[in-house]
Amino acid sequence: MRENNSMAERRRGVETQRSSSSPLRLCASAFPAFFSNGARRRAGITLLEVLVAAVLLSAAAALISQSITGSMATAYRADRTARAAGIASDVFARLDAGELSVVDANEGEEDPDFYWTLDSETGDQTDLRIVTVVVQWPEGAGIGSFEAVRYVYDRTVEEEETE
Repeated sequence: MRENNSMAERRRGVETQRSSSSPLRLCASAFPAFFSNGARRRAGITLLEVLVAAVLLSAAAALISQSITGSMATAYRADRTARAAGIASDVFARLDAGELSVVDANEGEEDPDFYWTLDSETGDQTDLRIVTVVVQWPEGAGIGSFEAVRYVYDRTVEEEETE
């Protein structure tokens, strides 16, 4: 029984010693290879470590920068395509309202950057026409474009039948 008490006292003593130890002593006990008596203590970091850290940091910054630039370009193209789709939708709405002729080729400029053309051809049925609206805009060194195709009722056939 006395041995158990002395063993418990020793454990308490070890716990007390550990809790009152300095952080350097804790590191020395955790990493004995770096803090052994024969090893030289390091006061700072070496130039090689600084260079490796700088290279890793610059590589990470370059990757993040490239990713952000690519995302911005994709968002710009998506915005332009969405605006072109809206313009094509407006042209089709004007066709449905009778403001534009299905038979004649039409073109226009909705915005200083966007230019649209409308072309139509006869469909399988006599009163339907296949209408193609192409919206174009300058994009970098080239030209971006959006094309929408839809069947549209040809009112000119109805007018010819009533005459």
